[in-house]
Amino acid sequence: MYNIETIYDKPWIHFDRVPRGYWEDDNNVRKALKWLFEEKLDIFKEGTTISIDDFKNNNLIGLLIGIFDGSPIKAIEYMYPGKFKPWEKCSTPKGYWNNDDNIRNALKWLFEEKLDIFKDGTIITTKDFKDNNLYGLLHNHFNGSTYEAIDYIYPDMFKP
Repeated sequence: MYNIETIYDKPWIHFDRVPRGYWEDDNNVRKALKWLFEEKLDIFKEGTTISIDDFKNNNLIGLLIGIFDGSPIKAIEYMYPGKFKPWEKCSTPKGYWNNDDNIRNALKWLFEEKLDIFKDGTIITTKDFKDNNLYGLLHNHFNGSTYEAIDYIYPDMFKP
């Protein structure tokens, strides 16, 4: 049985389309994203990733395409400005890793903030890259070599 409150409050749950102009109201956009990110997907849980399929499977693809140009990263940034790095919760946009600053920022974040590379005994593995959604970067730009990635940021500082 339908709950009339839910139908009006969250029409995307019950219908394949929302009323015309529904996404023009910022409150509706925020309500839907909060529901998807926090209630359905638990975005704050370590390891949670968001994809276009999550929007499709929850009848929010129109929102994603119409408001955020089909970009989950833009939707996440809209809801939580500055809270997540672009690679933390979803795949980066095509060409993102062609920018040297993006590569450097991601590697510094991984090595310094997540792994504390300067602590004695720290060993960096491919699993560290996988666990932090940076395996594609490691594989495509550093031939899967953690040493090459470290040496890229800290040339000649560490031995293989």
